[in-house]
Amino acid sequence: MGLLSLPLLYGAKINDLIVAGEWWRLVTPMFLHSGVPHVALSSWTLLTFGPKVCRDYGLLTFCLIYILGGVSSNFMSFLHTPDPTVGGTGPAFALIGAWLVDQSHNKDMIKEMSTKTCFRRPL
Repeated sequence: MGLLSLPLLYGAKINDLIVAGEWWRLVTPMFLHSGVPHVALSSWTLLTFGPKVCRDYGLLTFCLIYILGGVSSNFMSFLHTPDPTVGGTGPAFALIGAWLVDQSHNKDMIKEMSTKTCFRRPL
C-alpha cells in the first residue's frame, strides 16, 4: 500500500500502525469495504439478520454485539495475520452467531409457532 492509499488514510487494520499507537485501527476497519461485492454481502447479512437480532435482543445489545464482534475479529486478525484488512465480516458473523444462539434457546417456541400458522394448508 502506498502512503496515500484510501484504506491507509481512513483506518484499515495495519499491524505496524496499531503497534505504533493507532489503536483505533481495531475499530475502523469494520466500516470500510474493499469493493461492491464486499459491500453487497455485508449489507445482505446486516439486512437479513440485523432486524431479527435487534428485535430479540434489543437495540443496545444489538449495537454491542456488532461493535464488540467487529473489534474482537479485528484484534484476532491483528494477532494472526500481518496483512492489512478491512471489512464488516466480523460484525456480520457476530450477528449470525447471536441469531443462532437465540434460535437454539427458543427452538421450542419457534416450533410451536410454526405449527399454529394461519398459512398452514388443510390436509
